[in-house]
Amino acid sequence: IDSFNATFAGLIRWVPRTTQADYVAFNMVTANLNACASNFGRVGGRQQITGDPTCNASLLLHEMGHAMGLLHVQADPAAANFMTFFLDRMSPRYAFNSMPQTMSRAYSGYDYRSIMHYARNSFGMTPDGLTSNTKPPGMDIGIREGYSAGDRDTLLRIYGAPPTATTITSNPPGLRVLVDGNFVVTPLTVNWAIGSVHQLDIPVGLQSASGASFSFGRWSHDAEPVPQGAQSWSVIAGKDYPGQPAGAPETTVLTANFVRLLNISYAATGANSLGSYSITPETTPWPGSTSLFRPSTKFTLSAQGNAGAQPTFGWASAFSIAGGFGGGAGSAASATLRVSESVAAQLLSVSFSSPPGLLLTASGPGVDRSLAASVTGPNSVASVLMPYSRSGAGTYTITIADTQTRGTDERFVLDGIDGLDSPFANTVTVSNTSAFTPVNVRLHKEVQTVVQRNPTCGGTLALSDAGPWHAYGTVLNSTATPNSAVVFAGWTGSVSGMNPAISTAIGDTVPEIIANFNTIAEPLDISALAPGGVTGSGPWTIEIRGSGFTRATRVAVSGRALVPEYVDAHLLRLTLTGANLSPTGKTAIYLYNGLGGSCFAFSHTAALDALPSSATLTDYTDMWWAGAAENGWGMSITQHGAFQFAVLYVYDAGGKPIWYVMPGGAWNPNRTRFTGTLYLPTSSPFNAYDTSQFKANAPVGTATLAYSGTGTATLTYVIDGIAGSKALSRQIFGSGQAPMQVNDLWWNPAESGWGLNIAQQGATLFPVWYTYDAAGKDTWFVVPGGTWNGNSFTGDMYGTTGSPWLGAVYNPSALVVTKVGAMTLSFSDVNNGVMTYTVNGITQSKGIVRQPF
Repeated sequence: IDSFNATFAGLIRWVPRTTQADYVAFNMVTANLNACASNFGRVGGRQQITGDPTCNASLLLHEMGHAMGLLHVQADPAAANFMTFFLDRMSPRYAFNSMPQTMSRAYSGYDYRSIMHYARNSFGMTPDGLTSNTKPPGMDIGIREGYSAGDRDTLLRIYGAPPTATTITSNPPGLRVLVDGNFVVTPLTVNWAIGSVHQLDIPVGLQSASGASFSFGRWSHDAEPVPQGAQSWSVIAGKDYPGQPAGAPETTVLTANFVRLLNISYAATGANSLGSYSITPETTPWPGSTSLFRPSTKFTLSAQGNAGAQPTFGWASAFSIAGGFGGGAGSAASATLRVSESVAAQLLSVSFSSPPGLLLTASGPGVDRSLAASVTGPNSVASVLMPYSRSGAGTYTITIADTQTRGTDERFVLDGIDGLDSPFANTVTVSNTSAFTPVNVRLHKEVQTVVQRNPTCGGTLALSDAGPWHAYGTVLNSTATPNSAVVFAGWTGSVSGMNPAISTAIGDTVPEIIANFNTIAEPLDISALAPGGVTGSGPWTIEIRGSGFTRATRVAVSGRALVPEYVDAHLLRLTLTGANLSPTGKTAIYLYNGLGGSCFAFSHTAALDALPSSATLTDYTDMWWAGAAENGWGMSITQHGAFQFAVLYVYDAGGKPIWYVMPGGAWNPNRTRFTGTLYLPTSSPFNAYDTSQFKANAPVGTATLAYSGTGTATLTYVIDGIAGSKALSRQIFGSGQAPMQVNDLWWNPAESGWGLNIAQQGATLFPVWYTYDAAGKDTWFVVPGGTWNGNSFTGDMYGTTGSPWLGAVYNPSALVVTKVGAMTLSFSDVNNGVMTYTVNGITQSKGIVRQPF
């Protein structure tokens, strides 16, 4: 509390309670919890910060942050642009902490240095230990030195004192950046006027601090796949949200994040009379160096001892370990380390010992990593990881804890020690012989099964073994029994199925057993909102897709219960007005079904990206291109409210037409950059279309559209590992007045997978048909103009071949344009039409409507 009050002196204080009705009580009495916890925000009355009395000051400051209204940074809805998460390596009991919180708002961009950010190995439950990493890898996270500049900025906004000056800082602080062409050492505070534009950049080369080297990684507000050091920053007025007044800048903290580089000393190979070894990093050293590596880089140490010799691996600091640190005499041994940032320089080594000596090993069900022991004598004490070898005759004392806990849900229990001379004294005497004296520690693995009823009031869940810990290899039987008038809705988590009784064998991972209850036999949940965002004054019709819907399902919007239109068990429709929207820019929507009495089944919460009617959002719908110098390819952008649907129509390595689709994404806080995932689908030929053949396929990359004005943008992309960027502008192709406005993305709902983008400028339409060739691969046709006849538009249709686009310099002279037929678009109204086309002698007609998204 003293630390907090010193940080926020004159602004915010924690004070002793006297007679206040609402207050925080610290209840630090749960020994061996190894963690602390807090309510989020003010809940009213007595609310607690609870946990282990060993929680240190930084953990308590973290929990105090929760009580004051700070969420975990890694739960930011945009976190996937800044982080890679390995949730399968994390305890399922705590994985939710690294999943998006739909109602959270980031005031200061993505704050890697926040006291609210988890570390790279938080709640790890596998030998690998790595549960998350930054993009690019190696930037500092999980720092508990106190509140970051972003933390302080956000708390001031929450508590009614939003800053007006802008702070430029770095992670870690004290590194150099360029601000409007001037070198500065961070942090720097400047009074920038709203509407002003400033240039940020990073000096060339590495920087040094506290014995470590640093290379630029990413600015806090740069969500692009390939981050850039040079940024043009516009000071934008707040959107008049809570904590973001219109009279102050929307954002007042900018952070340059740097990759930490560690000096790792090692010999790649070595040999002596006792054996040979190798040390192999998973990546090459940092460019221009021979020994600089990012934190969490994996090193594999391998050794082969000669007859009778025993290898031992050494390291200065490493936070995760897979494999042993020794092996049978004369056998191969290996170890894998991920180096941590705990020390700036680390030494990895391999040595060999020869008999006489002690060989300490560990074995048992589920023992999948090295376990700790204490070895005393002769003449020294060592904390070691088994297997372990040590030369020298004499008496050794082996001390093993009865249980060794890993994370929160995994432990190893001691069963006995074989090979001791005195089991009561835990000693063994090593004679002066030509062999190692073996001692084996027997243990078994136990996990703490994660069990949940959803909702808890819907029924019961009985386990064949009710104890919290279950031994490796145990078969655990689970039985779900719904209450009267309630239906069992299936198992989720690490189990699945509709049988209320299931069996699970305890293995290497922590079981997560969730029994769902509802009024029908499927869980109540939301999978998507369409559209996902709205703007303007409304009203809007929102389609809610998911499962477990009934005619009695109700929708909670910003805390108010609304009655939707029931279509079927997987689709609801809901009409919203501006009065339903949250002023924060994101409106929470969830569903609930009454299960009797005060019991309800709830869905997850979805977020509707909703701007108030007073907020402006530029509509970038149009055809975009790189100018006449790269004639022949382009990008169609269709925007519904705050959401964009973009398609790149370009050429593959052989010059054949191909298209990549970005069916959505997310804006940066300034709404100047839109980032999404790219797909390359496949399906059946356009003249014999079979929807069942459509496959979206796995993502091929990402793209970011950074808008520098209403008619200019920069496309940055990574496709199949190839990065690039293009300067784009709106393509001018028409004028005049048309009988109707039809610019949009159109489709036939019965033939999902292909689409027709109609760009319109005045009376001129520019349709691009995204479809599939005879082999089911992407192809496209264009109609770059035509004429109206009443409510019908007709134009010639062309196919093209051109210059390879990805990873190559575009050659516009390679463009070959071939007329393949004609297209007529006949509209019965502004939302419905018929597309009639002739392609290489094939004539067909298809009904089309505007595509919702």
